[in-house]
Amino acid sequence: MAANDYTRIEKAIEYLTANYRSQPGLKLIARHVGLSEFHLQRLFRRFAGISTKRFVQYLTADHARALLANQCNVLEASGAAGLSGAGRLHDLMVNLHAATPGEIRARGAGLVIRYGFHDTPFGDCLLALTERGVCALRFVDAGERAPALKTLRAEWPRAMLKPSPQPTRTMAKRIFAAKGNQPINLYVAGTNFQMKVWEALLRL
Repeated sequence: MAANDYTRIEKAIEYLTANYRSQPGLKLIARHVGLSEFHLQRLFRRFAGISTKRFVQYLTADHARALLANQCNVLEASGAAGLSGAGRLHDLMVNLHAATPGEIRARGAGLVIRYGFHDTPFGDCLLALTERGVCALRFVDAGERAPALKTLRAEWPRAMLKPSPQPTRTMAKRIFAAKGNQPINLYVAGTNFQMKVWEALLRL
């Protein structure tokens, strides 16, 4: 049964990766993999750690960010990503990347990004914050802090990066609040913790 479940989730992920620009809903995805909506949602959360809707948002935001980085304007990027308008793109990018489409397109011009390196249950991490939330979170191998910071600078070449160990430490403690063998909670409501932790865990 577990193998069948894995195959169904793999099929769902492949379908979403190929069709996210049409913003498919749960009903359509469930029909494609031959499951009820309830069963699919439960399985998808168990295997992927997030909902199907959140996964579509992740793919959409990732695509839109690449378009903006290549100097597409906001309307072009929102349309190409399958969104109905600039307002939806704005909300999506702020929610997932803690920056507006304009700030992303401008490579961070006018943006202050505070960063710090902190210990986590998975080793050191580089955590970076804008005033809206977490804009970067990645785990760092021993001796690899300088390359990690270089990558952050490359992602936001026109932003002002400030080492800020205190606010980033406070945020890191909130994100990695689990102790001992307790699981990391990826479902912190009202923030972009969920996606940033999920992205970082995928890189491990």
